[in-house]
Amino acid sequence: MDASRSEDKKLSSAQRKSIDASYKLLFSEPKMVIDLLQGYVKQEWIERLDFSTLQAVPTDFVSSRLHKRQNDCIWRVQWRDTDRWLYVYVVLEFQSTPDRLMPLRLLTYLGLLYEKIAKQKEFTRAHKLPPVLPMVLYNGKTPWNFVTKLYELIDVIPGGIEQFIPRFEFLLLEEYKYKDHPLPAHEQNLKQ
Repeated sequence: MDASRSEDKKLSSAQRKSIDASYKLLFSEPKMVIDLLQGYVKQEWIERLDFSTLQAVPTDFVSSRLHKRQNDCIWRVQWRDTDRWLYVYVVLEFQSTPDRLMPLRLLTYLGLLYEKIAKQKEFTRAHKLPPVLPMVLYNGKTPWNFVTKLYELIDVIPGGIEQFIPRFEFLLLEEYKYKDHPLPAHEQNLKQ
């Protein structure tokens, strides 16, 4: 067993909860979420977001029969010059090993989020559901060695069934990959 793995196992449940709570507090700040999106989501559409509209979304929609996700953060932000929204679902993971079934867990959470959105007054037949960026911030010491695509977890028998297999993927940010990288000025909040 390598040193980093034994170091992770030394953390008590209370220490893990404390660290998780710290991350939740960190990403409950709009500035941190903006820095996260602008600094680490390297896609053109990020520039089309109006960050002055960024709002936290309550995470109380996860049902009691599912694993309680105390450390998730959900934000919504409008696209520039529209009344349409993008939801950003940030799953904060503090565990010694990656979760092989994370694509399935996230699909479940997103389904619950979409159900909640569909029940809102402003969602009518004329509206489509908003896009959601599912993001996992993983701060374990070992690399994430599992898939980020649900499709890759499902056994597919060729012959047509594959067209019905859900296509779902999440954005994985592994903290250890960014530890020694200098950050641009707008990302310094994340480094501290």
